[in-house]
Amino acid sequence: MGINKKIKPKTFSTLQFIRNLKKEICFRLAKEISNQELSSILGQKEGHVKWILEVSRKNPEYVLTLELLENYQDQLILKLENISRINNLIEQYKIVNKAPEKNYFIHNYHPNLNLNYFRYINTKEKAYLFGLLLADGSLYKNNQGNLVISIELNVKDGLLLKNYIKAIGFEATYVKYYKRLIQDETTKEIRIIRLFRVRFSNNLFGENMILNGFPIGKKSDIIRFPNLGNRGLKLAFLLGYFDGDGKQGTTRISSNSYLFIQDIKSIFRVGYKPDITSYKIKSGEIKKSYKLHLGAELFNKMLDNYEASLQRKRIRFQTTEERRKVAIERFTGARKFKFTKGELKEMIRIYPLKRIVEIHKETFGISISSEGISYWCTKMGIEKP
Repeated sequence: MGINKKIKPKTFSTLQFIRNLKKEICFRLAKEISNQELSSILGQKEGHVKWILEVSRKNPEYVLTLELLENYQDQLILKLENISRINNLIEQYKIVNKAPEKNYFIHNYHPNLNLNYFRYINTKEKAYLFGLLLADGSLYKNNQGNLVISIELNVKDGLLLKNYIKAIGFEATYVKYYKRLIQDETTKEIRIIRLFRVRFSNNLFGENMILNGFPIGKKSDIIRFPNLGNRGLKLAFLLGYFDGDGKQGTTRISSNSYLFIQDIKSIFRVGYKPDITSYKIKSGEIKKSYKLHLGAELFNKMLDNYEASLQRKRIRFQTTEERRKVAIERFTGARKFKFTKGELKEMIRIYPLKRIVEIHKETFGISISSEGISYWCTKMGIEKP
């Protein structure tokens, strides 16, 4: 029933630990006990063990704290004899899971929240969401000195926010909806913007973001491109940033950080020069904003690399090579048309477009579409009945 001291498992989930702990205690008491009784023996409220089991099933990475584990040990010493095997079990759990000292109260509200989600940015999803947060999110300290992670998105982009909270394990019931009044600087017209906001405080989650280059506080002037492992992650990050600070219908991104723009130019070999604009903030200070066109080829690669991005911005663009092919096809198509203006004018008066297409094929052995006939009518100034 106990855990052999020689066995050092690589993983030891909280669910396994609670089950093994219950078996050891049942062995010591020589009887079966319920989860409520186990909670009492451990010196906790009657629903304590049930709650831990539920959380562990939903979030396999959930770990008990040193403070709680030491409290278990103190209670077991008072209530049971010869608990060396149980102590060994608890110590092994501490070591394998690197049990944190502090109790993360956030799990009382978000039991599935993965506090280490951004410890390693090793998937395209993580890279994409990190880029989105760097564009539209913020990281700051509250009055208690704790790190707060926040992001606001327009309600029309709610699906993107849904993907974010699902990825990190945030409880959807705590997503805030609110309205904000915005005044247009030119027309002075006031309009309403409807937003969703996700905000929570946790130092471990924030510290993992900081380790990957996310600045605390005002960040627009100082952000840099993070150090990511491969090109797929870099493309996913850039797409996430574009969905936050890119202009729909273009390949253009914006940033106040000159170094961030230069990072992108260097990493992806972007040949375009950034457009620079100056503006005045409320304090009177003059700031600079940089706008960089990524180009059709890079932009299309970003879309192909990661598909779960903001749908309204997934607009493919023609590359230089594609535009060249279209031009050649149009030129070739123009040379294929054989009717003179007089012939076409006479036929358009008598026949429908479909029949003219057939006559062109029969006469010259060259196929041309109805759209092609319409094009030449317009080009030659022939009015269609």
